[in-house]
Amino acid sequence: MVSSCRQRIPVQSLVLAALLCIGAAGQTMPPTIQSVSPPGVMPGSYFDLVIEGRNLTGAGQFLFLGQGVEGKIESVAELSRGLKSSSAAGSDATPIEDPSTENRVIAKVRVDLTAPRGRRLFRLLTPLGTTNIGGFEINDLPLTFEVEGNNTPAQAQEITLPTTINGQISAPDDVDIYSFEGKAGQPVVFEVVARALDSSLEAALRLDSDGRVVARKTDFSGADPVLSRRLPADGKYFIEVRDLNNAGGNNFFYRLTAYVSGSPEAGFRVPAGQERAQSGYGSVDSGPLTAPGTPAPTGPLPIIMTVRGAVMSEEGDLLRFSARKGQKLILEVTAHRTGSPLDSVVEVLDAEKRPVQAATARALHSTELERGMGARSTATVVLSSGGFRVGDYVWIGNELLKVTAIPEAQNPTLVFESISGQRLGQLNTTPLQYGPNEKVYKVDVFPAGAPVKPRGLPLFPIFYVNDDGGPDYGKDSRLEFNPPEEDDYYVRIRDVRGQYGPDYNYRLVVREPAPNFALTFTPANPNVPRGGRVPITVNAQRIDGFGGAIEVSILGLPPGLRATGGRIPPDQFSTTLALEADPGAVTQAVPFRVVGVSGSLKTTADPREAVAGNIIAEADLTPLSLVSVAAPPDITVTAEPVVLALKPSQQATAMLRIRRAPGFKARVPLAIANLPPGVSVKDIGLNGILINEDETSRAIEIEADPSARPIEQPIYALGIVETNSPIPQRQVSPPVLLRVLPSEAPDRLPP
Repeated sequence: MVSSCRQRIPVQSLVLAALLCIGAAGQTMPPTIQSVSPPGVMPGSYFDLVIEGRNLTGAGQFLFLGQGVEGKIESVAELSRGLKSSSAAGSDATPIEDPSTENRVIAKVRVDLTAPRGRRLFRLLTPLGTTNIGGFEINDLPLTFEVEGNNTPAQAQEITLPTTINGQISAPDDVDIYSFEGKAGQPVVFEVVARALDSSLEAALRLDSDGRVVARKTDFSGADPVLSRRLPADGKYFIEVRDLNNAGGNNFFYRLTAYVSGSPEAGFRVPAGQERAQSGYGSVDSGPLTAPGTPAPTGPLPIIMTVRGAVMSEEGDLLRFSARKGQKLILEVTAHRTGSPLDSVVEVLDAEKRPVQAATARALHSTELERGMGARSTATVVLSSGGFRVGDYVWIGNELLKVTAIPEAQNPTLVFESISGQRLGQLNTTPLQYGPNEKVYKVDVFPAGAPVKPRGLPLFPIFYVNDDGGPDYGKDSRLEFNPPEEDDYYVRIRDVRGQYGPDYNYRLVVREPAPNFALTFTPANPNVPRGGRVPITVNAQRIDGFGGAIEVSILGLPPGLRATGGRIPPDQFSTTLALEADPGAVTQAVPFRVVGVSGSLKTTADPREAVAGNIIAEADLTPLSLVSVAAPPDITVTAEPVVLALKPSQQATAMLRIRRAPGFKARVPLAIANLPPGVSVKDIGLNGILINEDETSRAIEIEADPSARPIEQPIYALGIVETNSPIPQRQVSPPVLLRVLPSEAPDRLPP
């Protein structure tokens, strides 16, 4: 349910005032929430929620997710105008000067005693559309507020367990220390909520006594840390909170919940990761279960099964099962996604507990990384791209990748198959981070056991092992296993860092494939300018080998708004749709849906924030997935011709144009969305496709690789309005129909 309350000032007056403040000179930053205070409250509270951000002038509605909360905007103050940045991210361009205002919004919020506990998410509605997600936590425990000056044990702030502390690492190198009295054998627990509330804090916890470290825990695995330990003796203890990188500031807030596990005062608390998970495959918990902290079962397990346990040693757990030759199986771990600190690795061993080989990669050609490559990077610069072609397999470190494009830029670049902005490791391999000069091999791949003759370069065995399962699995593992023989096998589950303990719990499902697909889309809250057009990106997760085409459409749009349809072909993972508002459209904050259909399969896409913060992890944003109409755009984008046809190894020219709003004089980076595999933009240069400050058009060459397959699909030109907000501001052209023709097609191409 979404509930909202309006400010008592007429919204129409606020809209006009806001538009006058924003003006028409320079880039328009989207309405952006930057901080929320307090980060959490108790049920039954009536309090001031302070929201700071930019371009919140005229905020007239407070849109909540869930029951038990009421809110009303009391005031919107303007703190300052204008914001200058050193330059656009990653460029040496002129500093951005967007005419944004810095605002403080105060809302009166009431939380019922019966309100569900946990995170409460909201947006604000402004004349520029809805904001990004903000949030706070509702918690039952007594509330303590940090008192600054608690940076040393001598200055430690005394607390009584159980409690939840609202605190902040207010400056670089700030440390918050709290003291409490403990008794020998007490199982104390300290849970940080920071990243889950979109705080910038990467928390590190340390428990001390008499100057000695009792325990440490950090959010190194990407989740807020949970420290649990039985106290060794009676006495005074100190719990320290700091930032892992010694950073700090206004957005480094946290909630620290401290309690004695199992105590009546703490109430019923579900330890992280032990919620009963749901499954779409057969019956949940249909196989043997292990309680956290108990040894793993040693007997054969049924193929369709669920096992719950905890990693209690550095070596991990071994679970035995039987499988038939060629019987495809999926092994999935759920741990990190439900709050467990386990960063799992899952691997399959044979009956003698030896790794099972899946394939062999034979190196044919090599180069090196020039600049290194991040774990999420979808492309990399190499010393030479000669010898590599689209469709090739590449081996880097212990990772098998597939090349989807080799753009002609100033630096030789390889682009890899990816989804949701993260590259895909092939054959269960896991994307990792690499430094400069890491070897890059072009390889061909053979099934395990096939005779392979080296070509003067290494052979790489590929085993059935996986660290991270992909964009939708986070730190959890997923493995596709094709048993080479009918035999008994083992699955080993361990932590990639060698950590273990009763809180390192997990849920393992072993099942046969059930081909299906899931969709996500971004942005979750498109703000469509009157007379403008914005892109919606839809990503497909192809589950268990699903390979069908997916037809995508946007439903539920009100009058004045319309959208193109889209199709995700069998060999692709995403598509772009265009959402357009008439010049006179007035609709604001209306729910909508993105739906995908493939044969008898149909699904509704899950919304994702344009800039994914940790606040949205595991949260259903559907009720706050709203389309709004905003002020006219800074630019409109067009592309010519409306039909672009070419054959493999050929090029075609497209002309990209922008129309600037009065006063908009900034440069405009552009990109081409929805290009099929084997088709790329040729010679885009160091800064990509760019229309400079004194220009309104740019010609580009679109090239089909020799491997490009015949296809017909729409492509779009995206114009990017650079602002100082992390939320992208993009306008999209009407679709251009791209036709890749067969090689044997006549040289005289149709228009």
